[in-house]
Amino acid sequence: MNKTMPQTEKPALDERIALFTVKDLQLLAFYTVIAPLAWVLPERIWKTFSCIVGYFVALLHIKRTISRTKRILYVCAEKWKNFNYSLIEIKIVSGSIEPHFQYFREYRYGGWKKPVKLTGGEHIDKALEQGNGCILWVCPCLYGNLVEKKGLYQGGFALHHLGSYVHGPSRSKFGLKFLNPIWTSIEKRYLVERITIPLKRNLTYIRKIERCLRQNGLISISCEPNFDQKRLCVPILNGKINLATGAPSFSLSTGAALLPVFTIRKRNNEFEIFIESPIDAPNLRNRHQAVEMLIHKYAELLESYMVRYPNLTYLWRSISP
Repeated sequence: MNKTMPQTEKPALDERIALFTVKDLQLLAFYTVIAPLAWVLPERIWKTFSCIVGYFVALLHIKRTISRTKRILYVCAEKWKNFNYSLIEIKIVSGSIEPHFQYFREYRYGGWKKPVKLTGGEHIDKALEQGNGCILWVCPCLYGNLVEKKGLYQGGFALHHLGSYVHGPSRSKFGLKFLNPIWTSIEKRYLVERITIPLKRNLTYIRKIERCLRQNGLISISCEPNFDQKRLCVPILNGKINLATGAPSFSLSTGAALLPVFTIRKRNNEFEIFIESPIDAPNLRNRHQAVEMLIHKYAELLESYMVRYPNLTYLWRSISP
């Protein structure tokens, strides 16, 4: 990957938030159907149902599906052969449906009882023993939002999480108030604290993160940039991707360990969270160059996971030629 990386870019704030959107209406109709199904259908049926709906949605928006698939095929290039990556876009759509079953099952008495395998937990223990806090640099996996938090909670880890004010399926004022809390209220069960990146620019959330790390806390931060976060464009596969600079920047400023995290779904429908060994910060005086090197290393690791687990994440859509 000997490509020149451009300078850090800082995006503008998102556009004015709409009061109500067509997507909200679609979500309401979708939830009317899926909520009772999540309570009564056995879990083994969820994947089949999601695949059927996913293929239907892909066909309904056939032009969009073909366009995204063409871009994925170009991005893959000759990195590997004999691999059916032409279906990745359809599988992403299907994989984005099933988590809704998980959230709604959590509202049933007894919740969603799903053991999650945690691999690499010793890296967290070792990092916290050093006393400088620990940052989990999280890939936004299709099943990561709830499974990751649930798995770390089951593993006995007290997790703080940095998330956007628009976390959830909706981006409207109605959705932020009534739809997205369907997700966030469940996730809070498995968190010590949810730190929110606000709509308006202020430093409150930054101070909370630094305080958490200086108190030797554990915090998860996504590699995916939110609206007002700085980002860096780095090469991946046969294209390039924007990754948020937040996690490596906090690591450099506080001395916290930086651990990449990936959540996969195995063929037996079980979930496993992989916590990789720390990505060491280079000993450079220029902080921008240090952040750049850390993100470069993360992109290489992300690429290896996407090649091994093509259904891992929707970040395929974020890779540009």
